[in-house]
Amino acid sequence: RRVLFRSATQQGLYHSDDKGQHIVQLNVPGRVPTSAVRDLCLAGDVLWVGGDDDGLWAVDVHQIDKPVVRQFISAAQLGDARVASIECGARSVLWVGTRKNLVRVDTATGAIERVPVNPADPTQLLGGFVSSTLTDRRGRLWVASFGSGIQMLERREIKGRWRFRRFGLREGLPHLGVDKLLEDRSGNIWASTDNGIAVIDGASLTIRTLQSPQGVGVSTFFTSSGAVTDHGEILFGGEGGLVVVEPERLTRWDYTPPVVVTGVSAGSRSLPLGPFNRATASTAGSTLEIPPDNRRLRVQFS
Repeated sequence: RRVLFRSATQQGLYHSDDKGQHIVQLNVPGRVPTSAVRDLCLAGDVLWVGGDDDGLWAVDVHQIDKPVVRQFISAAQLGDARVASIECGARSVLWVGTRKNLVRVDTATGAIERVPVNPADPTQLLGGFVSSTLTDRRGRLWVASFGSGIQMLERREIKGRWRFRRFGLREGLPHLGVDKLLEDRSGNIWASTDNGIAVIDGASLTIRTLQSPQGVGVSTFFTSSGAVTDHGEILFGGEGGLVVVEPERLTRWDYTPPVVVTGVSAGSRSLPLGPFNRATASTAGSTLEIPPDNRRLRVQFS
C-alpha cells in the first residue's frame, strides 16, 4: 500500500506521499477545511484529529480521497474544545490532553472519562494545559502539563481513584513548561522544556538535565514537537532548529573540578597561595591572623 504522511497545520489537515511530495489538503466532512489542527494519532485506518477549538474527530482514511467521520467528541464531553495532544495508548485506549484536563477514551466501547483534577492533593492530577502524554513500555502513563511539570500515574485503586507522582523543579526538572515526552530504547523518558532537555531514568526515576554545556543548541522548544526515528534517535523541535539526540552515544561528565584559590590579600598585603591550595592534613587546620587595623580580607578563586 502507498505510504502517506499526514500533517497537522494551523490551516487544516494535509497529506503527502512518502517523499513529502504531492501535498493535498484532506477535507474532513463537517469540519471547516482551514480550521487549525493541533495533533494527530493514527490507529489502523482511523485518524484521530485534535482541533484547536472544535474537539476531537475520528476519521476513517482507508480511502484517503474519501474520508469518513466515524466519531466526533464535543467540548461538552471533553471538558474543553481545545485539544492540545493525542496519544494512542495501550490496547484501545486514547489519551487526549486539552487546555484544561486529561481525558481517557476507550475506542472499543466509546466510553469517555475525564481524569479528576485536584492541585491541593499531591497524589492527584494538577490539570491545566496537557501538552503531551506517553505510555511507556512498563505500561506507566506520563503526563506533561505546560506550567506544572510532569506527572506519572503510579496506579489506579480498586475504587477507581487515580494516584499520580509529581516531578517538578525540586525533583530536578529544569523548567515547569514541559513541551513533549518521548521514550528511548532503554526505557528512559525524555522531556523537552522551556529551559533545555530532561532525561528521567526509567528504573530509578532520577532526572538528568541537558542544556547548552552538554551540547544542546536549542534552549526553548515547541509544544508537542518531537518524535523517535526508526534508528532510535530522539528529535525535538524548538526555537532556532531541531535537536537530534543519539541516546546510546550520550556520555556522562562525572569529573568535578576542584576549587583553586587564585588570590588572597589581607588589607593591602598579598599572601602566598601555596598553603591555600594544599588541602593536606598538616595545613587543613592552619589559621590566618588578620591585624585589627586591616579589617579587610579578600579571596579570589576559580
